[in-house]
Amino acid sequence: MSARYVHGYDATEQERLLLQAGFLENMVHASLDLSAVNRLLEVGCGVGAQTLILLKKYPHLKITAIDREWKQIEKAKQNLKPYPEFEHRVEFLQADIHNFNPDRLYDGIYFCWVLEHVHSPKNVLAASKKLLQHGGQIFASEVFHPSFYIYPENEYIKQFWDAFADLQRDMDGDPDIGVKLGSYLFDLGFTDINTYNIGQYWDKRHPKERAVFVDYFKDLTFTAKDALLESEMIDLNLVERTAHAFDSLRDDEDAIIYYRGFQATAKHVVL
Repeated sequence: MSARYVHGYDATEQERLLLQAGFLENMVHASLDLSAVNRLLEVGCGVGAQTLILLKKYPHLKITAIDREWKQIEKAKQNLKPYPEFEHRVEFLQADIHNFNPDRLYDGIYFCWVLEHVHSPKNVLAASKKLLQHGGQIFASEVFHPSFYIYPENEYIKQFWDAFADLQRDMDGDPDIGVKLGSYLFDLGFTDINTYNIGQYWDKRHPKERAVFVDYFKDLTFTAKDALLESEMIDLNLVERTAHAFDSLRDDEDAIIYYRGFQATAKHVVL
């Protein structure tokens, strides 16, 4: 199912995923409604960051959370240990969606920042459809790399960000998958398809929020640093200049930062 994971699996990245989920919670969940879902399959659960948010937001929900990486599953279990009240509502399993055979179908399937990392996202969505009962819903929140914008523009940040996308493509991922969700779901025969822009925009009216988002984006971008250096797609000079450029952007009172992802929901209706 999966291409190589561009961010890596070390402890720093696992912690970043938890922080990211909290930081982007409103952006991701403001337009989602899983109140009609009782049995949810979360595909590519990672360290359980989204799982925890879902369990808190929807007290009736029971979740099966799967990931191909055993290291992520083990970390997810650790992250949920402080919440014994959720123990009987979630099950973490190491599994691939293409070979997953549950005892019962689900009435909801959830993806968040997952399809960008898989070799064939359309095939993953097709495999997921087979696990949905009649009337079941699918929820997907995904990236759209070209939407990232900053002012003042900076050649070093742009070069690093573009190299990040090229690396993800080299790893068989798709940094533009978000904009394709609606078409893929349509081709696969889903109904009631809805797509939404989800993102953040900060300018001088909100300097504190802007500074936090700049720092978040700097940290996100630099998760690919080691892989980019190893592949010789960037050099240390660009790393230093990009770090300085992000810091300058954060401190610029006229700075603007904008990023937009996409979200899609749809239903599976058996005719």
